Amino acid sequence: MPHLSRFTTGRGRGRSRLAVRRGGELAVVLAALFGVGGTPGEAQIVTVGIVTDDIFGIPAANVTLTLSRIGGAEDSVVVTTDEEGRFAALLPGPGRYQLTARHLLYEPLTWSPIETTTAQETIELFVELRPRVTELEGIVIEAKREFTDRRLERRGFYQRERKGFGKFITPEDIERRRMVTMSLFRGIPGLFVTRDGRGLRMRGGGSFLLGGSRCAPTIFVDGAPYLGGTELLDVVSIREIHAVEVYPRAIQVPAEYRGRTSNNCGVVLIWTPL
Repeated sequence: MPHLSRFTTGRGRGRSRLAVRRGGELAVVLAALFGVGGTPGEAQIVTVGIVTDDIFGIPAANVTLTLSRIGGAEDSVVVTTDEEGRFAALLPGPGRYQLTARHLLYEPLTWSPIETTTAQETIELFVELRPRVTELEGIVIEAKREFTDRRLERRGFYQRERKGFGKFITPEDIERRRMVTMSLFRGIPGLFVTRDGRGLRMRGGGSFLLGGSRCAPTIFVDGAPYLGGTELLDVVSIREIHAVEVYPRAIQVPAEYRGRTSNNCGVVLIWTPL
């Protein structure tokens, strides 16, 4: 857009703006391009212009511009910008006109008056349209697990998870991590994978910092105690584990499993997909 200090300028409704210049080389070029020029000396009011994007400075194509003579409802001219944002039109006669510019992607512009005082005049319009900004209200997204696994729900898995005791490895966790069996248990506080990678150990009943020893947790498979010890995990495929609950301390063990442990250690509950 040309330097606005050279022209009559103003802001319309919103933040779009307009600059007006009378006469100039642009008028001659665009009038010839759009075929709105007449023969020399013929009475005519030629209006030409360019519409651009106020932020990016690129041409604004397919913008509808309406020049309506104030006080003359029938005296309106409607034009549309081309791919280069250019337009040209002949006004019906001298007077005071209101310009409106509209496009779905831009804030509308309404500006008046644009005055013409003679029957032979050339007016250049430089229009800058501000892109529309749609402000969305705050959106609250709530994520809820869909309890599609009815078997885990019947076993109380989700109910115990909501209580916040222990560590829970869900079917989604196993699917996402795609780890070998023992890797599921690494990084859980209070739970240790043995050096040979064959089993699990937990901190004993005493404080580990005060010399409490490590002990082998009691393992339950589908709610029943597993008599083979912690080496079960060395032979179970990841495909055979559907979900896991880990309670590293005896005080965390759910009441329904607390009296069924063989020592004062923690508990690991393994659920299979069967």
